[in-house]
Amino acid sequence: MKKFLLLVTALVVTLALTACGSKLVSGDYTPGTYYGMDPLSGYTAVVVINEEGGIENVVFDAQYKGSTKNILDEDYTLASGFTWKSEAEALAAFVVENQGWDGIELDETAYDATWTALTVPHHIIDIDVENSPDAVAGVTIGAEGFVFAWNAAISQASSSNLGVIDTAVSSANWAAAHEPAFDYTDGVYFGMDEAHGYYVKVTVEDGFIVDVFFDALYSKYVGCEVASVFDDTVAKGDCVDPDVQVYEDTTKQVLQDDYMLASGISWATEADELAAAIIDAQEWSAAWDIIVSTTGGHDKFDPLDQDVIDAVAGVTIGIEGFNVAFEEAIGQAE
Repeated sequence: MKKFLLLVTALVVTLALTACGSKLVSGDYTPGTYYGMDPLSGYTAVVVINEEGGIENVVFDAQYKGSTKNILDEDYTLASGFTWKSEAEALAAFVVENQGWDGIELDETAYDATWTALTVPHHIIDIDVENSPDAVAGVTIGAEGFVFAWNAAISQASSSNLGVIDTAVSSANWAAAHEPAFDYTDGVYFGMDEAHGYYVKVTVEDGFIVDVFFDALYSKYVGCEVASVFDDTVAKGDCVDPDVQVYEDTTKQVLQDDYMLASGISWATEADELAAAIIDAQEWSAAWDIIVSTTGGHDKFDPLDQDVIDAVAGVTIGIEGFNVAFEEAIGQAE
């Protein structure tokens, strides 16, 4: 962070020196250089107030994977074909030219106190390009990071909140809305359904389930031993007493396509689909309706419940072993 601020400061000084010789714009801000940051997005703002109290320069940037989006330049190009840097510079130029954000219309999402990291929108402030000046019409990236970083910087330049943008969601509320939905403790947890040989490994990082791996013990028929001679060409149905069936201990994940279901999908594929659904929901969702067998057979997801079908895709195998193993593992993390 220190190196980043030094880099931005050097850039601001360069910009300020470039401006020397031209008439200084005046204003009611306190002269100085002010830094602001949105801690959630990593967006930063540097605001230079000249000796006449006017906004002399503004630099927006954002930390990104050990670098910044300005430094990356064309290596961080948006779907629009523009770079993040060019859109940030267009916004900064407008703010300097107009001595603030006046004229920019913002499209905001109202705050919802029930938001969690699973439900919070990706962006909650956008620039309304249709009702904003042409100078910022191309700034189509989410604007909450810019707004919160700007507010943090400009609020230091006056004692009257001059230039601060009122928003429906505060920076603090925005950060709080990204808290994990569950109180999981970081770690790696294991669970097993001993009755059926199913087991699971659940990995939690930063309070989130980031990986789930299901597997199941399985004894695979590999051949028939007749008169002490092993023959792997004899089908299981033909290997009967006094013949001896020979099995190999393995797991259904190891077998992959060698353990296919009647649906034509491998057990491993369906297990992985269920794991992905759990990571997406961050739990074994209570919304997944289960048809519980009353005859000693398998419990299965309700194939007529469209929400369940969408959530867990093609998982049509019995799920009681998965459920028992997962609940044992995640119970250790709660």
